[in-house]
Formats: sequence, C-alpha cells, structure tokens
Amino acid sequence: DWSTLQSINTLGCGERYCAAYASKSDGYIEKFSFGDVDYFSGNDGGWGLHSKQRFIAHVGMEMPFSITPVKTIEHYELDAYFRAYYTIFIDFNRDSDFDDPGEYVLKDEGPTDKPYSWKIPIPKNAPQGLTRMRVILSRKTLGKACERSTNILEVEDYSLGIFSPCPSSPP
Repeated sequence: DWSTLQSINTLGCGERYCAAYASKSDGYIEKFSFGDVDYFSGNDGGWGLHSKQRFIAHVGMEMPFSITPVKTIEHYELDAYFRAYYTIFIDFNRDSDFDDPGEYVLKDEGPTDKPYSWKIPIPKNAPQGLTRMRVILSRKTLGKACERSTNILEVEDYSLGIFSPCPSSPP
C-alpha cells in the first residue's frame, strides 16, 4: 500500500541560503585572506559564490583575516563614501541561515583605501565540518545577512571547514 505524502530534506541538495547582493557595485572585495590563505576574488558585480574556495578554521582559536576593498575607476573621482563597513557571518550550526546567536561574527568599519584586518574567534563548541561563511562589504551602514540593497557593495560566500587543531607532540 502507498504511504501518505512526506517531505524529506537531505543534506547537500538545494542549499537554501538567503540572497544578499547589490545589483550594481561601485566598489568590491579584491582579496579576502583567511588564516594564511589569500584569495583574489575580483569584481563579482555584487555577489560572488566562491564555495570551491575552502578556508580552514580551528575550534577555540582566533583566525586572522583581511579584506582588501577596491573602488571602481568610474566612481573613484566622486569619492561618494569614505568608510567601508565590513560584516561577516558564519553558519556555525550548518542550518542554512545566519540567524542564530553567535553567527554574526564581525561588524566593523574601516578605510576604503587599504586592507582591513582583524581576528575572528571560533567558539570552542563550534561543530566540526564544512559550513558557509558570508563576507559583506557595504557603505553607509553594516550589511545584513539577507539584504539586497544599494548600500551593499559586494557579498562573497565561501566554504569554511571547522576542525580541531592537530595535537602537538614534543620533538
């Protein structure tokens, strides 16, 4: 006999992360560095899915990162904004959203003409495995995880592997 209709969600099929992007960008993220890996993403026109680029983080550690912003030449003379706003979200519990406590990991502002660097603390209780990291460069205000706005200059999504560091053994 046939059973009743059931919906089943499987992992890895049809990710449902919300959209966040700008339709036209007058600035973008040229380079994103995480740990000791530099990734040159270039101009994605508002949103870039860089999930093939995987960064590694270790639970309980602070991971250094930097964002190198670029103003496009056609808008450079206008100098319409003097500060860039940086926002980073990490989906620590891997539930395909950035709404949970602790997933809004960075919100700060910095100059538009040089790299911005800081450290992201990875919680000791962060589940291990592969997840999504969203990096947002905006003007006038901090970016929201699911925002489509003219204030957003560029959004880049990356894969982030969270693992326990290898134990160190004496020589």
